[in-house]
Amino acid sequence: MKQHNNKAKIIHILGGGFNQIPLIKKAKEMGYKVLLTDMNVNPPCKQYADYYEQIDITNKQETFSCAEKYKIDYIVTDQTDVAVPTVAFIAEKLGLLGIGYNTALKFTNKYVMRRALKGKLDEHIPECYYFDDELEAEKFCSGLSTFSDYVVKP
Repeated sequence: MKQHNNKAKIIHILGGGFNQIPLIKKAKEMGYKVLLTDMNVNPPCKQYADYYEQIDITNKQETFSCAEKYKIDYIVTDQTDVAVPTVAFIAEKLGLLGIGYNTALKFTNKYVMRRALKGKLDEHIPECYYFDDELEAEKFCSGLSTFSDYVVKP
């Protein structure tokens, strides 16, 4: 691994659950210093990290401030879909490799994905409705003759 200023590079891993243990162990094995952020006080990966900050990984601004504070070289998440937009946001802001924030939203937010595909794959995508207001959703549902043709998600 390439070093800068004789200092190990820092990889920022978002999410410290059991599923991230192999990722954090591999990063350590490769010689990286690991900054871990997670919303929990004592996540399973905390014991393996060099640095730990308790932060909600969906909070892009707070996570970004933490990434700047530690002067991270890389940022990643694994098996934590809610962290993907935050990873992409920070990678963009810091000029790091990544999939881009807009792409991350398309893959993690069904509404954004469907808007992006509108007019391109309409015949392959089931009809869907989005509601910002609970009362609007209730009104729509009460007007249906049957729920069997719909999937309703909160």
